[in-house]
Amino acid sequence: LGLEVPAEPQKPMNHGVGADDKTGEYEPVKTPPVLVKSDALSMQNTPKDSIKTRKIAFLVADGVDDNSVSKMKSVLTNAGATVKLIAPKLGAVKTANQKSLSVDGSFLTEASVLYDAVFIPSGDEQLKNLIKKPDSIHFINEAYRHCKAIATGDDGEEFLKFTYINTKEKGLNSAKTGVLVGAKPDEFVNAIAQHRFWDREMIRKVPA
Repeated sequence: LGLEVPAEPQKPMNHGVGADDKTGEYEPVKTPPVLVKSDALSMQNTPKDSIKTRKIAFLVADGVDDNSVSKMKSVLTNAGATVKLIAPKLGAVKTANQKSLSVDGSFLTEASVLYDAVFIPSGDEQLKNLIKKPDSIHFINEAYRHCKAIATGDDGEEFLKFTYINTKEKGLNSAKTGVLVGAKPDEFVNAIAQHRFWDREMIRKVPA
């Protein structure tokens, strides 16, 4: 609140005491917290050997490389995760091979907070289309702020340049930070299993 804190609090702290009451009976006292620290409820202590039940968002648009989608999706689902394709609009997107790929949701109804990790598949045309959508940039910025694993296809660095993440200047393209450019499926699986990358909490000025 920007208030100066005195060295000693003014006594009595509770001034709403009747004239006939004993002031000490109405002063605050220290009590144990209602909840004690629990390792079982700690996200930091979450088991890191599985991605079962994790929910992964694939950001797709017209021009996406369907091979990049299917290869990553197959590995993730076989490991027990759920994959949802998120696009600028509902229906389907047209792949680089002129095939139709059904999507599960749009940026209008989906948000990064509903997912455990994000993948941006390959596809030059698709990346150009995603860059034009501020919602896709916000999706990544928000996921990054919340310390979630983020991976891209081989050409994904061009897209990340438009987000808060800058892999060259900040050296974030590593398993340690959970931002993987040109990620191999097994690398992404391992990153998702870590659940969160808490070192990113040192960077709190993410515009998301």
